[in-house]
Amino acid sequence: MTLTQRGLANLADAQRSTFTVDPGHRVLQFASPSFDASVFELAMALCSGATLVLPPRRDVLYGPGLGDFLADTRITHITLPPSVLAMVPERELPHLETIVCAGEALPSSWSTGGHRAGPCSTRTAPPRPPCGPRSPGPRRAAASR
Repeated sequence: MTLTQRGLANLADAQRSTFTVDPGHRVLQFASPSFDASVFELAMALCSGATLVLPPRRDVLYGPGLGDFLADTRITHITLPPSVLAMVPERELPHLETIVCAGEALPSSWSTGGHRAGPCSTRTAPPRPPCGPRSPGPRRAAASR
């Protein structure tokens, strides 16, 4: 994957405006640094002055422990595949503001109910405005390849 300096700057600008990422926010580094998707998270945090939160172990990022990790580290922005997001048990995540789903299609069941996100897709970069109805709580956007 080749990413030009201008392309990275455009990605960072789009992320700041679309996902409202500023200093004081905390972005989870979910993707492995060996995966090109990690650039999305790195740019979101570092180009906006936000904190990039690295998990102490990869196993923290899967299953019920993910919800605890998100709460304990006060994560405000996450980018996760829907299948990983579905493993997070329902719980209060008072700091979480933005959820970006990427890498796979959103389940059709997410178009109603507590998830409040409808199926939509955009290309990885630049991100588009959040999908689904505007409602209080976290903003949600989806990106599919």
